Amino acid sequence: MWVPLASTFMLSTKTGKEAYVEPVIEDDGYRFTVKVGKPKHAEAAKAGTKLARANFGCIMSGTPIPSDHIYSEANAGRMGAKLVAIVAEGERGRVYLLPTPEHESVARKASPEWKPENLMPDNPRWFSPPFYGLKAYGDLFTPRQLVSLTTFSDLVQEARERVMADEGPHGRATMDPLLTSMNL
Repeated sequence: MWVPLASTFMLSTKTGKEAYVEPVIEDDGYRFTVKVGKPKHAEAAKAGTKLARANFGCIMSGTPIPSDHIYSEANAGRMGAKLVAIVAEGERGRVYLLPTPEHESVARKASPEWKPENLMPDNPRWFSPPFYGLKAYGDLFTPRQLVSLTTFSDLVQEARERVMADEGPHGRATMDPLLTSMNL
């Protein structure tokens, strides 16, 4: 059984706009639901399945999972990611949705064109991702996140090129005529 390693179940902690993911234990498994409002058990929602530092608990039993076991499973390639909520911008602010199987399918199909392959420092006193099998900087992100980040980076480059193309004769972006008539 997959066990979520969640440092929090909170999606939004902004006063009056709280939202969270609530685990629902059923028979021999669990599922998640998305709730809006203050959680009944606020501290549990804020803590997720994290018990302390690198220790997490089983969502079904609450039994602590030894960090050595988590590290071993992660380094063996048996750690993954699961879409448990969708946060989207709506007409009146953010909306929080439970993902459908179609959403999960689309998220799994993301295929980044580039991934940072630089290795991270392997110093457990100040950097722990390598313990979890995340050896390169690109391992910190899901493929969907990498597609978003590279798309954003491409748009920043495109905006820079447009600004450069709009430069005036003095090497500055052309200013509004009202502003250029001011003695600055």
